[in-house]
Amino acid sequence: MSLDPVNVPGHATVAQLAQEAGLAWDSAEFAAHMDAQDELRSFRDQFHFPLNPSKTGDAIYLCGNSLGLQPKNTVGYVMEELTKWQQHGVEVRALHLILSVATARVYIISLAAAPDSHAYVSVH
Repeated sequence: MSLDPVNVPGHATVAQLAQEAGLAWDSAEFAAHMDAQDELRSFRDQFHFPLNPSKTGDAIYLCGNSLGLQPKNTVGYVMEELTKWQQHGVEVRALHLILSVATARVYIISLAAAPDSHAYVSVH
């Protein structure tokens, strides 16, 4: 199935960028060209990517109904909060708050890869 660029929002911009690069808008070369120019590409290294089903490389992850990919420093944040609980016991007082803060950190780190998004974090 071929994608008709005329019916896709932003088609004129993509077509212009592809033309300026001398590449077809629907080519792997154009995708690689655009990825190389992405100002946020360095954030990719901060997340764990599952392997694709054939186990030959990273999966293409387009799930919009999830927490997203796990940041690589998640375990460190959670362990930091668990250590506080271990060392201070009931003096921690609000374990729920501490774990909520750890969760919020994960969300914020995830959102850092898309700073212009209009996502909101709700900590309960």
